[in-house]
Amino acid sequence: MPQQRMDIRMIKDILRLKHQGGLSHERIARSLDISKGVVAKYLGLAGAAGLDWQGVQNLSEVELQHRLLGVAPQRASTFVVPEY
Repeated sequence: MPQQRMDIRMIKDILRLKHQGGLSHERIARSLDISKGVVAKYLGLAGAAGLDWQGVQNLSEVELQHRLLGVAPQRASTFVVPEY
């Protein structure tokens, strides 16, 4: 079964609690009711993207998703349905 992606708001909370609150992975996991592995995963992705809390709090959710997960914003389709 494919894994479900985490809500971007929750990812922002992970980064805020780590960088601003200075909490451990375990305390973040308990406070957000997620696993320590998920906390480590998103902190690792943020570290690889060069993001800290100062940079993240100014990003929109779409921008953060693009920077962390490489998901580009959805564009309108240019496909035109033919009339039969």
